[in-house]
Amino acid sequence: MCSIDWPMARFCPSFRPYIKRTARAHARRFVAESHDLMPPFNATHEGIRMLGNLMSLFGNGGSAISAHEALKRIKDGAKIVDVREPSEFVQGTIQDAVNVPLAQIDAEGTKALERAGLLADEKPVLVICRSGARSSSACARLRASLGDRALNLEGGLMAWVGAGLPVTKRR
Repeated sequence: MCSIDWPMARFCPSFRPYIKRTARAHARRFVAESHDLMPPFNATHEGIRMLGNLMSLFGNGGSAISAHEALKRIKDGAKIVDVREPSEFVQGTIQDAVNVPLAQIDAEGTKALERAGLLADEKPVLVICRSGARSSSACARLRASLGDRALNLEGGLMAWVGAGLPVTKRR
């Protein structure tokens, strides 16, 4: 019988490699056993949204801008695309924003923005949502054709409101 005080073992330098190896082994076994139970990320809409969430956590190629930077871009003529659902859009958004839901962007890409008249000039396109996750996913898709013109409001409308910037209700 071992007389090791396991809660205190994590503080002992000689046990740290053992604890790390054990944790890695458990993680590898979990992934191997659960791999067959999980569909591929791109197989479901939830997977696409999850991928957008991950992209917003780990960055999206430098296209995310702060609320104050977004305000400067809007004053310089940037177009605003709100990718939330219409029921969310009417509750409040940035003034002059146009609602093009994420599902429409996923299905049609920039064609949805062209129909809304947002690509008539070479101005930047600011993509927004509630928290920044959906807009990050939409922005990544739009960057394939718009390049650096597609910008994501980091933190979404929550960050915009948190910065004390105005929101208007739609009818």
